[in-house]
Amino acid sequence: MQIITLPAFRAVGMRIRTTSFSNDIPALWQRFMPFMESITTSTPGVSYGLMGDHHADGTFAYMAALAVTNDTVVDSALDTWHVPAQRYAVFATQMSHLGETFGRIHGEWVPASGHAYGVGPSFEYYGPEFDTPAHTLHIYIAIQ
Repeated sequence: MQIITLPAFRAVGMRIRTTSFSNDIPALWQRFMPFMESITTSTPGVSYGLMGDHHADGTFAYMAALAVTNDTVVDSALDTWHVPAQRYAVFATQMSHLGETFGRIHGEWVPASGHAYGVGPSFEYYGPEFDTPAHTLHIYIAIQ
């Protein structure tokens, strides 16, 4: 785990309201994939699973997204999420351990860390290393 600060960025994609590990999330990625090749990204080969706007009923907003420059024109079927500059605790994991990793982060690390959650969204970062046999991804938890 490391703590880093990232600048603000603009994400474009498809957003739903869902619950943790819902089948709606993989289905959202399947609906978004046809749009991905037509979007010029600010970081080729990188996608994001943004999570925020958490409600007491356990639902939250989830967006399958790409980071784009502010002047990128996108399809009207897509949504935009402006991610503020933020500090993050970053955790590496594999897709097969995603649920376990989220459980440890929220159930153990955050309560013991002395950090409060940040105001911006947290996200899954799918970089080039995700396409390796290990399927490594990173979880960025917004912190104060």
